[in-house]
Amino acid sequence: MDWENKSDGEVLASAASQPSAFAVLVDRYQTPFLRRACQILHDVDEAEDAVQDAFVRIYRSAPQFTRREGAQFSSWAYKILTNACLTRYRQLQKRRARFAPLLGDEALASGVVAGYAEAETNSLLSALPHILRRVMTLRYLGGWSYQQLAELEQVTPATIRSRIHRAKKFLTKKFNV
Repeated sequence: MDWENKSDGEVLASAASQPSAFAVLVDRYQTPFLRRACQILHDVDEAEDAVQDAFVRIYRSAPQFTRREGAQFSSWAYKILTNACLTRYRQLQKRRARFAPLLGDEALASGVVAGYAEAETNSLLSALPHILRRVMTLRYLGGWSYQQLAELEQVTPATIRSRIHRAKKFLTKKFNV
């Protein structure tokens, strides 16, 4: 069938019985959706995921789409995309907040932990050399003070601060930020 000459609403309605028709909508909206998602999320990988989520939601919600006077399919679709982006943004904020004590503000600002779930904390720490891993674990997961760590390690508090700085720098570099 010649889908290229059909309106977006007609293509969406046909997609229920002919799923291949939905590919036409994906082709039409993939690039502008990705551009909009990048404006909202400021991260290409997250934007790509949000666009994919939006297309799934559009496909699943196709029966709820109704034509209205003065309204277009694109308005409805962009609303779904915006909601998918905002949901993903809130999830990113929660993830970043969990890792804030571990990596520090400079890593968070650059997005180093954006793609990591809480369960991956141990694998993140395991990437560190043993001496840095021990200090980071005790400081941020154990709540130890610099003074307590210095006494344990038999070094000065300045050395502990240096090790923590090196650990953060190591993680930032390792995870390509």
